[in-house]
Amino acid sequence: MIPVLFILFATALNAQDKAGQNDLNFPNCSTFEDSCRYIGDVFISKVAEKKFEELESLFAEKFLFRALTPGSMVTSNDPAESAGIIKKWFYVDDDEQYKIIDSDVNVLVDCLHISYRIFETYKGDPYRVEQQLYCEVSAGKIRKLSLVCSGFRKLTEN
Repeated sequence: MIPVLFILFATALNAQDKAGQNDLNFPNCSTFEDSCRYIGDVFISKVAEKKFEELESLFAEKFLFRALTPGSMVTSNDPAESAGIIKKWFYVDDDEQYKIIDSDVNVLVDCLHISYRIFETYKGDPYRVEQQLYCEVSAGKIRKLSLVCSGFRKLTEN
C-alpha cells in the first residue's frame, strides 16, 4: 500500500511541475503595468524568433482573438488556433528574409498596446507589414486580443 501511495504522490508532483512549465516568470514586475510590458516584450520576441506556437502560452484559457486585415476579419476563441493564424501570416522559409524592424509596448490605463513592423522578403520581393494589438490582460495572461493589420505592403523603387 505504501509503495502505491508513493507512486501516486510522485506522479502528482510531476504533473504539477509539467503544468507550470508554460507559466510566465515575471522578473522585476511589481505592478500591473510592469507585467503587461513584460507580456508585450515576450510576444514581440516570439514573433521575431518565429516561435509562433509559443504565443499560445501568453493567452488565457478563456480567450478572444479578433483580427482585421485588408482582406478579412478573423475571430477565434481558441489560443492554439489564434497562434496558428499569426504563424500562417508570417511564417517564411528559412532562406527568406524576415525581421522585426520596429516595435513598441505601452500600457494605456488597463489596455496593453503592442505594435511592430516587419520586413520580409518573399519570392525575391521586399515587403513591410505593421500590426497594432490591443489586449486585455488578467491574471498574467492575455484574455482578449484585438489586432489591426496594414497588410503586406510591397516596397517599390522610386
